[in-house]
Amino acid sequence: MLNNAGVVWMGPFEEMSDLDINRLIAINLVGHITVAQKIGRSMLEQRSGVIINTSSQLAFHGAAERAVYAATKAGVSQFTKSIAAEWASKGVRVAGIAPGRTLTALNKNVLDTYSKRNIALQGIPAGRFAEAHEMAKLALLLSSDLLNYVVGETIISDGGYVLL
Repeated sequence: MLNNAGVVWMGPFEEMSDLDINRLIAINLVGHITVAQKIGRSMLEQRSGVIINTSSQLAFHGAAERAVYAATKAGVSQFTKSIAAEWASKGVRVAGIAPGRTLTALNKNVLDTYSKRNIALQGIPAGRFAEAHEMAKLALLLSSDLLNYVVGETIISDGGYVLL
């Protein structure tokens, strides 16, 4: 099961309202926890299943004007480790993916707000944004038996961004 939810708020942290903060936490973190718990119960009964949580590259290094988003996604990565440790011996494997900048219908407008597209590409050694199908392939591979010994890890796929 791919556990994928997320909203972004970009801007100075001091300008975020309590409503904005609570919305990001509710969707990005609590949403993952709630869905994993509800789906996980039936997987535990069957002693079989895989949950892939979607985090973000920002969980590993943060970014200006995205503090709460980065914090929620770091929470998803730590939740992934913790629940994996709890459920692995019960037949349920939990892992995660941490996409970098990925072109999707939902974020195309956000990426287009940069004054120049090349600014958004700075720091990505691969020189391009990921395509959504590349993240889908990673989730599919991670959920397959080919990687059934990967437990609790969050795989970063960001074109090398976190290397710099």
